[in-house]
Amino acid sequence: MQLSVISAPVIGGPLEVKVKGPDKDGHKLDVLAVEDVSAPKILKASLFLLLGVQQPVAGVRAMQVYSLQVDSEHPLGLALDGELDGSLPGRFELVARALRVIVPRRS
Repeated sequence: MQLSVISAPVIGGPLEVKVKGPDKDGHKLDVLAVEDVSAPKILKASLFLLLGVQQPVAGVRAMQVYSLQVDSEHPLGLALDGELDGSLPGRFELVARALRVIVPRRS
């Protein structure tokens, strides 16, 4: 139903659901996969994420990977930072030091 592949500690937009990450030393991506599960199970998994509880919920998987190949029988739309741009199947991998961010010293 939903697959999030990120290199940031927050997903879910304004809900600010936090996952463990980013893993800046291991160069891993955070992956959250939600199968077609009931609303109560999604709520339970979200609460566990918010509370930092390490307990699996059937149909919801959180993992860290170096790379991920996503296949599909039919092309699926791909949202990048909230904008549709591209399609699946595809491969995701973290490229170390690919983006340099400059911030004020007080940040």
